[in-house]
Amino acid sequence: MKKIEEILKTVVEYFDSNDIEYVLVGGIAVIVYGNPRTTVDLDLVVKIDKAEMRDFAAYLQREGFFSDVDDMKQAFEDQTHFSAEERDSLFRLYIKGVYDQKDKVTLKNRKKIEFEGITMYVASPEDTIANKLYYGSEQDIEDAEGIYVRQEDELDYGYLEERCEALEVMDELRDMEKEIAELM
Repeated sequence: MKKIEEILKTVVEYFDSNDIEYVLVGGIAVIVYGNPRTTVDLDLVVKIDKAEMRDFAAYLQREGFFSDVDDMKQAFEDQTHFSAEERDSLFRLYIKGVYDQKDKVTLKNRKKIEFEGITMYVASPEDTIANKLYYGSEQDIEDAEGIYVRQEDELDYGYLEERCEALEVMDELRDMEKEIAELM
């Protein structure tokens, strides 16, 4: 059974070798920034055209994923995400396109990092916090808090506020900061 790191390496190496822009978001970004948690999926924002989709879907199939190019194309047309499940491990890829300004900014400001021996692009901690506050589930809020606390000395607070303002989540940011301050 494959480990999630093996799947991550498989996908990242494909994108890198085919000059496809991507950024990892979601649970892996949270883990990279020091907030321990489990995840069974890899969330990616990808700048890929229809011609590249066919090759990518075929590659995923060869690597043991349930993957259908027509499903991928439809998801990108509908501006949703495409899901590919690895047959043996049941780890999933959730892949979406660059659909709006939030996605464009997250892709533009991605950070090249090394994690578990894999060089990859991950959403900045500020974008990850802002996006987590924007989506706002209980897990998202916990993730944002964890990154905020663990990356406290590294965060660009001006940029974080700019992103939260743009996503209209300044109240959520202030509430989170207040809650963290009370706990410290």
